[in-house]
Formats: sequence, C-alpha cells, structure tokens
Amino acid sequence: MESNVCSMCGEGEKSTSHLFCTCRVAWLVWFKYYEWVGQAFVVHQEPKMLFSQFRLIKESAVLNRI
Repeated sequence: MESNVCSMCGEGEKSTSHLFCTCRVAWLVWFKYYEWVGQAFVVHQEPKMLFSQFRLIKESAVLNRI
C-alpha cells in the first residue's frame, strides 16, 4: 500500500498545497531561490497564489502595486 505521507519531509500529507507550499523541504528550496534572485517573498498556503508571484515579477511596477 502506498503511503500518503510526503516523501520529501516525511511529515505532511501528500497534496499539491503541501508539495509546493507547506513542506519544510519545499520551503527551503523557495527560500534559496528567492535569496538567489534577490526578491522578497511570501510562501503562500495555496499554490495558485504562490505561482502568481512569478507572473508579477515580470509585470510593470504599476501592476505589481495592484
């Protein structure tokens, strides 16, 4: 029987939100990425919000304020 526990951290339940947002291993990857590109960041609980940050990085300053 396949386990429902995250194979990266061994703590959380497998889900899209956990894989991209709440897994401590994923959080460390995001932290290193944002540190590397020199951006401030917020790790959201919802993947849709997390990935919307990437779109806004390339948009105009006016859209980013919105």
